[in-house]
Amino acid sequence: MLSGSATAVVAEDSADLYNRVIKWIAVPILLFYSLQFLVSAYGPAADAEQNDSLVRVGADSGLRMDLHTPMPEWLVQSHATGAVVLVLLMLAQKEVVVRMARAYSGNRQLHKYIGFAGLAACAVMDIAGYALGRYSAFDSFTLFSVFFAAPFAVFGVATLVSAKLRWWRVHALCANMILKGCLATPISRLGGATLQHLGWPTAAGYYQGIFGVTAVVSLWQLADLYAFLAQPTPTGAGTIKKKS
Repeated sequence: MLSGSATAVVAEDSADLYNRVIKWIAVPILLFYSLQFLVSAYGPAADAEQNDSLVRVGADSGLRMDLHTPMPEWLVQSHATGAVVLVLLMLAQKEVVVRMARAYSGNRQLHKYIGFAGLAACAVMDIAGYALGRYSAFDSFTLFSVFFAAPFAVFGVATLVSAKLRWWRVHALCANMILKGCLATPISRLGGATLQHLGWPTAAGYYQGIFGVTAVVSLWQLADLYAFLAQPTPTGAGTIKKKS
């Protein structure tokens, strides 16, 4: 169950729901969002006085956060850059997996390089994001930031360890969990901003928007986990060319 033939797992992953349907909608949107996010992150500071309190307004979505003190821009930029680079690398990695299904050996090294780069971007995003939590005036935000970042950290480590152990099915499962997190994060920011614009209190809109989208994406993650546990280990590799 844990391992399976590497080439068979690649063939299975290259034909998953993301590659069949979701990427044709998600990739153009995420590429546009990522560009806008990077431009806004490196633009003027978004901290502003609103109703006698300090508020951080996300230029990408309008998502608001009450602050104790202004956030250091280098931390904001590090967090944003790590997040966007991770999204772009995960999108690229899924395309490399499709190429690996046609020519495994010729794309294996590129897959490895993108994987290590993605783990580095994930670490920057998580560390900078956690460091920013101390500036938020939201109740229990430090605890929230730990729980929000933890899945990326856990699945990132699991992706690396499973590759070292050659547990290819676990490796694919964990990498796809990170991909789902990359899909959920911008949607959750937009969801939180929408609730705030509809009149929800700043903190409630922030939390409920993010939790709501996360819950929906978690159903997809649970479906993948169920399929992982229920399906027999793929063993065939006859449909993949091992030579480039």
